[in-house]
Amino acid sequence: MNNKNQKHIKTIKLIAKIFISAGILWYITSKIDIEEIEKAIVRANILLLFVALMIYVISQVAAAFRLNTLFRLMPVNISEKTNIKLYWLGLFYNLFLPGGVGGDGFKVYMLNHYLKVPVKRSLGAIFADRLSGLTIIVTFILILLHLVDYSFPYKSWLYFAIPVPLIAFYFS
Repeated sequence: MNNKNQKHIKTIKLIAKIFISAGILWYITSKIDIEEIEKAIVRANILLLFVALMIYVISQVAAAFRLNTLFRLMPVNISEKTNIKLYWLGLFYNLFLPGGVGGDGFKVYMLNHYLKVPVKRSLGAIFADRLSGLTIIVTFILILLHLVDYSFPYKSWLYFAIPVPLIAFYFS
């Protein structure tokens, strides 16, 4: 195939992507009640939304640092800046690919394709990252259940369960 044909094919692919994206955006916006969104935005407390956004961004940056720590243990040497970019791209792909693990698959692909990191190694780091995140969530739930004003059997025993996920993660 000559250079001219390759440019035509790339142009056609780009135009097709633009039309498909526009079609998807049209379909999504046709299913959304814009007036309800406007009302919700007017009623929203902008300061609280900003604080929530900042907390989310900080948590994702911390998670990216945690993942890079695990990468270095594998050892996969990737700069913090590149890792944060890769992490945020993975978050973006999680919006479109099913199951919430599309971004993880994207990270594995990128590490394998560009840095020649074996798939098993990068999958291991990402799985360990997911497991550590789950451990933190379960630990927080066990701590915060004591603040819930609801009585259930053996609630006081939850104090003894708090270290269980941490110990399980340590030995896994």
